[in-house]
Amino acid sequence: MWIEEYENLEEAKQRELERAKEIKQYLSRQSEQLGEEKMKQAKDILDHMLNGFYSLGLPQWSQEDKDNQITFFETMMNRNEFDLKEMIYATISRYGEGILDGDRNWIAKVPYMYTFDCEYGEDVFYEDFLTIASAMSQGDFQISDIQEEDIDDETTQITFTYNQGNVHEIHAKICDDWFDIDVITALNEILEKENNSKYFFVFSGCPQMISLIYQSKEWIENAQKVTGVSFAMA
Repeated sequence: MWIEEYENLEEAKQRELERAKEIKQYLSRQSEQLGEEKMKQAKDILDHMLNGFYSLGLPQWSQEDKDNQITFFETMMNRNEFDLKEMIYATISRYGEGILDGDRNWIAKVPYMYTFDCEYGEDVFYEDFLTIASAMSQGDFQISDIQEEDIDDETTQITFTYNQGNVHEIHAKICDDWFDIDVITALNEILEKENNSKYFFVFSGCPQMISLIYQSKEWIENAQKVTGVSFAMA
């Protein structure tokens, strides 16, 4: 009797183990299927965005860049953080990657685009910004003789020469190491006074980062139609 009960118990345990294995395999298959669906969704979203950007003349992405972006999109989905605006920004921001090299030359994927952290953390970040802005114009205008000085505890005074002619002055609010976005607005006002045909437009998908685009109003209007992205003139 004891042996028979023991054998029955062992059989029951074995059935439970097999059942647990089947459940695990089922959940694994479901997870794989869900992962494939999310990957396809992420790929479709990225392809749609990139096709819009390509039609505007922006350079095509490498397969490695695409794969990395799709992985990022999947991570957002897995965290239930699906935010189309943030996904669009994450794609635009990749186009805006660039640096000032040791000789103060602007090296960028797309010369007229710039993505940067508003918590800049540099002592001369307005000088850097205006140097980059001048380079983004690709010869439309030249900014030189940039001077940056804190005139009191609340204000930084920035002066520069435009096209080796008029001297302009911009005042920026001192906010620790944060960039004053109103500097872009002031620069656009100067461009308008100087009869420049293009301006700086901004797009932001998160509180701290912005992407800057130097283009004509007509180009921006077309970009908004093609991509569904809203660019604001600062």
